[in-house]
Amino acid sequence: MTPVIAPAGPETDWRAIHALLQRAFGYMAGRIDPPSSLHRLSPEDLAQKSADQTVLITQAPDPIACLFLEDRGEALYLGKLAVDPAHQGTGAGRALVDAAERLAIARGIPRLALQTRVELSENHAAFARMGFHETGRTRHPGFDRPTSVTMQKPLPDATGGHAGRLCAIARRDPVLWRALDSAAKLDLPDWWIVSGAIYNSVWNALTGHQPGYGIKDIDLFYFDASDLSYAAEDRVIRRALPLFETHPPVEIRNQARVHLWYEQHFGHPIAPHASSRASIAEFASQTHAVGLHLTPGGRVEICAPYGLDAVFEMRMVPNLRHPNRTTHEAKAARAKGLWPQLEIEHWPAERA
Repeated sequence: MTPVIAPAGPETDWRAIHALLQRAFGYMAGRIDPPSSLHRLSPEDLAQKSADQTVLITQAPDPIACLFLEDRGEALYLGKLAVDPAHQGTGAGRALVDAAERLAIARGIPRLALQTRVELSENHAAFARMGFHETGRTRHPGFDRPTSVTMQKPLPDATGGHAGRLCAIARRDPVLWRALDSAAKLDLPDWWIVSGAIYNSVWNALTGHQPGYGIKDIDLFYFDASDLSYAAEDRVIRRALPLFETHPPVEIRNQARVHLWYEQHFGHPIAPHASSRASIAEFASQTHAVGLHLTPGGRVEICAPYGLDAVFEMRMVPNLRHPNRTTHEAKAARAKGLWPQLEIEHWPAERA
């Protein structure tokens, strides 16, 4: 089974996490002085720590790796990074650090930080390969020599506001970036990757879920009014399919012909769209109204007619431009089941 990274929740088996930490840190016995603080922690202590920290766990299906993350304002602190000895060398630890990086960028935290013991030179080298550098040394109480090495990794674009963070997330999320790269190769007129692949990727970064979690499909919009036939759209679809991954599947729609089938699908007519941007503004939820485009020069462009606040605040805000209450509420219910942190703004009663 492919390992899955997910944040700890009510169902987490803290005894299994405690046992994992004991196995992973066992090699330190006799090498570091003072001994690891882990020896003083119980499964109940770990569960208590999770109330104030984000804990990422890799399951395959049992826990094989974990990482505790503490938001310290100017840095996201990485603690208790542990990989079961049987799974070391598989990239499980690196995948957790990558997830921490995405989370920090999504939250606007400018750097990662960690401490490792002076004696563990192999750890210093491993973190250096991940982009960390030493910023200082500290000592435990009662010691007259340094006992710990502090290392940090600056995160470019992490302080660039919502737009900067979204661009950084897109570049670091393999599912979203592959979709953008594939769409760019098609060179369609007025094309955008839209909706779920974008806001779901942000929510995964904010909550610590792995890339692709909760994404049903990749929606690709383009706008070509020169031929409104389905046959023309189908030719584009057939040309595109070999470029995209089969999971999640790609859904490609010419926004110039949406008005031809919209009423049959949603129950009320709409006027023809003037562009893909205009179509993005029509989503049933304002939170969904976001698109990304990759220019030939590799720059990420953003279309967000209602801004990005709701996306990064994890709020589902209805879009009252059309009577799409049913669609908004159905999508909100599904999303709430996947990301319990989500706040739902319901359709106003007077507009029901």
